Amino acid sequence: MKKPSIVVSLLLVLVPVAADAQVNIVEALRQADGHGRIIAADGRFLGVLSSDRLHETSICNPIGEHGSNIGNASLWNQIDKYGDRISDTSAYNTRASYPPQLVIANSAFYITKNPRIKGIDPDVIRFALCEDNR
Repeated sequence: MKKPSIVVSLLLVLVPVAADAQVNIVEALRQADGHGRIIAADGRFLGVLSSDRLHETSICNPIGEHGSNIGNASLWNQIDKYGDRISDTSAYNTRASYPPQLVIANSAFYITKNPRIKGIDPDVIRFALCEDNR
C-alpha cells in the first residue's frame, strides 16, 4: 500500500538534514495528493490534500469552502482564524500554538509558519499542489 511510504517520506523531509529539504517536501506532498486531510486544532475539517480544482473539499478548489480565499474553513483566507497572521489556530501566525494538522493515514504533521514548531509551511503545500507550475 502506498500510504505508509508517503508518511515515511514526509517524516524524512521534516527532519532538517539536507539543504534540498524544500524540494523533497514538494515531491512528498505531490505523492500524498489525495491521501490526506487537514484538520484544525478545534477539530474543524479544513479540506482534503488534493490538487483537484473541481473536488468539492479540495484545498485547491478556488471556489470551494476549503480552497478559496474567502472560505471560512480555508487555510488561504487571510481574514479568518485558520489563515490570518493573528489567530493562535492559524497556519500563518508565526507564534501560533495550535496550528492545523495534515493527517495522512494515522500520522499528523503541523502546517505552520511558526519556526518553533516542526511542520510544513502552508505556502509549500500551496506551491506543491495548487499552483500551475508542475
